[in-house]
Amino acid sequence: MRIVLIICSVMVLLSAKSLNLFDKKIEGPESAVQAEKETGQVIYTVKYKSRGTRSERRIGVLTYKTVEIPYIFTFIQHNNQAFSLKKSNHRWGSLGYQPIIKKEIKKGEQKAQINATGYCLTETRDVGIPDDWAYVEWNGGKAFINLERLSSVLKEPPFKDLPSLFFTPGRIK
Repeated sequence: MRIVLIICSVMVLLSAKSLNLFDKKIEGPESAVQAEKETGQVIYTVKYKSRGTRSERRIGVLTYKTVEIPYIFTFIQHNNQAFSLKKSNHRWGSLGYQPIIKKEIKKGEQKAQINATGYCLTETRDVGIPDDWAYVEWNGGKAFINLERLSSVLKEPPFKDLPSLFFTPGRIK
């Protein structure tokens, strides 16, 4: 039995060597993050507090091209990614933006009323809303927003009046 296991292991190693698997460079997390910034994807990262203890907190943070998305939305969906905002009354567990299954967003048949700043207050993807805009929900509203113009969109009503739902991203260390 041991001889068969040794022979199989040697065959696997020889196959890997012949396919040049040992010579390939494995991309690190830094290059993966850089690639996501260049392609315009929402980047999900986890920041930890009290890591390795019973009080460990995992805080989900979303960024888009170096701009952190504030904790004002209860749901965000962009391309093939969806996130829900989790709050916790405990000093442990997962909170912040957490990945979830995408929602099916209805397609509208009317022409979209797109604001000049880069958002459209609607719950359906109306005609004229670009595919790369993010769908967001908050307590009392739904919209599609242009993440390329996120900083200016957040200065416009109704977004500028939305409260942070539990803390501001700048306070995470």
